[in-house]
Amino acid sequence: MIDWKSKGFAETPQLIIARGNEIVYRVGGGPLSLALGSFFSPLKLGCVSQAELSLNIVDWGNRCYFVATYRVRKGTEMWIGKVAHGPRDIANRLARQVYIDRPEFKVGLVRNVEPLKQDLFVSPRSGHA
Repeated sequence: MIDWKSKGFAETPQLIIARGNEIVYRVGGGPLSLALGSFFSPLKLGCVSQAELSLNIVDWGNRCYFVATYRVRKGTEMWIGKVAHGPRDIANRLARQVYIDRPEFKVGLVRNVEPLKQDLFVSPRSGHA
């Protein structure tokens, strides 16, 4: 059984099988966050403040430098659910994220990596990344 809270979900996500036309976005940048990883956003976020308020990703080592657009391949298992936020976080508590285990052959790049508008400086708190 997967511990979804340790992966950054507020509650157990819903399993959806991709039809093959789903578009997801990956915000990334920094030593622990590459252009391709297991976590995606169903919404394209245009700036660092949107990414952090929605996805709460800075504590996971993500410095939010870019966004990449992917199409999910038909038959891919996608776990979709609410993002976990701390009780005092200023956050979009309705935000959802998509988890795809080992996405290397399950998503295809649609639009190359684009810079994310740097409207906020972000850095993980010590001891969290």
